[in-house]
Amino acid sequence: MKKLICLLLAMLIMASMLVGCGGNSSSDKTDGWSGEPAADAGTDAKEPAAETGGEGGSEGGSKVVSIAISENLFDLDPLNSNSMPARVNTFNVYEPLMEFDHKGTSGEFTYCLATEHSVDDTGCVWTFKLREGVKFHNGEDFNADDVVCTFQRLVDDPSLSCANQFWPYLESVEKIDDYTVSIKTSQPYAATLISVCYTPIIPNEAYAELGADLFINGAMYGTGPWIFDEWVDGAYTHYYKNPDYWNKENYDPYYDEMYTRYILESSSALAAHLSGEVDAYVPANGIDTGLLSQYEGRDDITLTSIDTGTFNYFGFNCANGAFADINCRMAFEYALDRQLICDTIYGGAAKVPNSVVMDCVPGYDPTLEPYEYDPELAKEYLAKSSYDGHEIVLYSSTGLNLSEEAMLACSEMLNAVGFNTSVSIVEGATFTTIRKEGNYEVFYINDMTVGGDISKYIAQKITGDSHKHGLKDEKLMELATGILLTIDPDERAEISKEYARYTREIAAPHSIMAQFNCTYAIDNDVTGIDLWTDGTYGFKYVDHV
Repeated sequence: MKKLICLLLAMLIMASMLVGCGGNSSSDKTDGWSGEPAADAGTDAKEPAAETGGEGGSEGGSKVVSIAISENLFDLDPLNSNSMPARVNTFNVYEPLMEFDHKGTSGEFTYCLATEHSVDDTGCVWTFKLREGVKFHNGEDFNADDVVCTFQRLVDDPSLSCANQFWPYLESVEKIDDYTVSIKTSQPYAATLISVCYTPIIPNEAYAELGADLFINGAMYGTGPWIFDEWVDGAYTHYYKNPDYWNKENYDPYYDEMYTRYILESSSALAAHLSGEVDAYVPANGIDTGLLSQYEGRDDITLTSIDTGTFNYFGFNCANGAFADINCRMAFEYALDRQLICDTIYGGAAKVPNSVVMDCVPGYDPTLEPYEYDPELAKEYLAKSSYDGHEIVLYSSTGLNLSEEAMLACSEMLNAVGFNTSVSIVEGATFTTIRKEGNYEVFYINDMTVGGDISKYIAQKITGDSHKHGLKDEKLMELATGILLTIDPDERAEISKEYARYTREIAAPHSIMAQFNCTYAIDNDVTGIDLWTDGTYGFKYVDHV
């Protein structure tokens, strides 16, 4: 343990010597859309930007932008998008009825495929007027049938990520006329408009013909400004500009093509950016602070740092294994020196939050103190627990920045108080399977306060138990449900505070480790990459100075 702390302190000293830069390279938009297509998109796939010279690649006169992210895409289904790469892909191609600024239920909402909306006195029936004259990429006209098709699929299959994350109370959808639909929830739901913004509309006719095979076959027909061309697993996704985009008046990107490149190793991604192979580097949790100094002297690149709602957390299996015992969970909490890890492993670009109800979402309680690092208390809790000394594997993903370094440090701290832990860093798809099947005792992953709210987290991870935490606790579920259903913002904030306090009392089902200040690097002449304060990002409106 002394060896670890000496190493971490040395890293802290090195990190303090780094020089960072600020600034924001995303262009502001005055309405919910800012898009228009341009030149003929063509039909033949081009080589990835890494081979055509990155931004402005001129093969055949085509202007190309290439953006590197740190995770792989592994699902094309727009209604089953359960990762940032999947969401980026979805919302490049598809569009929702509304868009928003990702600042929670009190944020600014604007119309996209809808033109107006209303809600009835019960708070359960939402009516949307739809935009006319919009076409999908396959030539289908957009109308109410497509909205009904989309939402009916969520009603029929609540296991879809869009359903279990954003529509826990969706009951039905009804076509009123060709350009009017109503969406009904079983109860008033506080985050309904956020959910609308996260629901991409799929084409009814194509889906009726092929079902989910539509997406498996790569037939990604949306209404958005970018036309899906090709996904190469582990490498890139390629898009052409939509020459017939309905909103050309507001968004006509300079670029003819866009690539999202999946570069998991941070030094490789940074090298690709510095060499001009990519035009931006936007990784989950931000760029490793130990690499930021390599951007020094690059006046053509802007580093943008944002305090975000991105956070890393441990997930406990509370039904089976060691962490079914609260004493074991408490021992885990007090065994970790979170501040040391934030300062060293994460180079000072993270802070220790007091709960998942962080300072960027409604209901934050500044009086609640984070868990203290107290190894002696951890030993006392462990001694009272039923833990039998078996090996506990700490699982994490290759797509999570510094996951191995953080897990090795945590493993040593846990072992120092009497746990027997090891570390396993696995590929993203394998990691997803482990969590969905509940084949773990503890895992480590990141999440975002998607939309500037914790509704998605609560609906998917707590009440929906998508990752099989297995915790049976009536009070926890009552509080979680209260967050989802309480419309009054003040009442909801109080329930959120109580939720934060109670999860601390039971140390379950998740343990929050770090909240991140994320730094991203974008070429100065690239605009329109949205870097939202909730920790998510979007490339739909990428453009050029």
